Amino acid sequence: MPSFDRAVLPASPPAAGGVSRAAEERAGDRLLVRLRGASTTRYVVIAAHPAGRTDVLTAPGGEVLHGPEVAAVLETGALAVVALGELTGADTAGVIALVLPAEAAQETPRAGLAWVPGRSAFADAVDAGDGGVLAALTHAQAMAAWHASHRFSPETGRPTGTAHSGWVRVDPVTGTELFPRTDPAVIVALVDEEDRIILGRAAGWPETRYSTLAGFVEPGETPEEAVVRELREEVGVRVDRVRYLGSQSWPFPRSLMLGFIATTSSPPVADGTEIVSARAFSRAELEEAVADGSVTLPGTASISRALIRAWHEAEETR
Repeated sequence: MPSFDRAVLPASPPAAGGVSRAAEERAGDRLLVRLRGASTTRYVVIAAHPAGRTDVLTAPGGEVLHGPEVAAVLETGALAVVALGELTGADTAGVIALVLPAEAAQETPRAGLAWVPGRSAFADAVDAGDGGVLAALTHAQAMAAWHASHRFSPETGRPTGTAHSGWVRVDPVTGTELFPRTDPAVIVALVDEEDRIILGRAAGWPETRYSTLAGFVEPGETPEEAVVRELREEVGVRVDRVRYLGSQSWPFPRSLMLGFIATTSSPPVADGTEIVSARAFSRAELEEAVADGSVTLPGTASISRALIRAWHEAEETR
């Protein structure tokens, strides 16, 4: 019997807690003005690429929060300046994101600073275990991707400006306000009748890399319906049961990952387009494959890895 009812996320995957957003102060740029005026405010500097990729400016040791002196040099020419809020831990400093155009990452930064890929900075923040830094970086990367893709109005084609402390873009002709978008996606630990987890390898991945199955929620569709559709499309299975386990903000570029566990009595067949290989693993088989290097699992920063752990730790009592 599959361990459907016993599966629980072993720990909440990295989430965007740790920053108080102070959303009630955004109107009229009040939050931005207040944070700019505080000498303790820290800055996250992001170079945003149109396709959603980001680069993050880091200091020695991988630090992503910078002082006002760095912001003063880089703010000219920024796509947006976003007041993220205030850290909620022992350090209650404000946090601002500077969103720079992609070409900024091609320039040599000042001495001691370096540009690193956004995913690497995110993984480092997870490993460091600093909730405030992780929250600020998650917010900043998602907002940077949104600002980069909404530089022009979809109505008039005119360059948009920013308002409400960087949380809104405005068409200068019509006054239409554009708000940040989050894309919901489902990600699923699929388990068969023998309590084996079914993992897939996407086209373009290394031959050893396997992960849980995922896809975006379509308009007019519930997350549960998306689970059923995506699993049918990608590995050709009929889903018997679906249960929600938890979520994770995933700023690549601006997704909300909704984690589920699902069961099937159908054998998986990879669609050959999105998924080029689908394999079922018992717990012992997966442990052995990871140990000998024939399978590489998703990083510990992802909800995909947390879902695999949830299944692994829910082995039924015999």
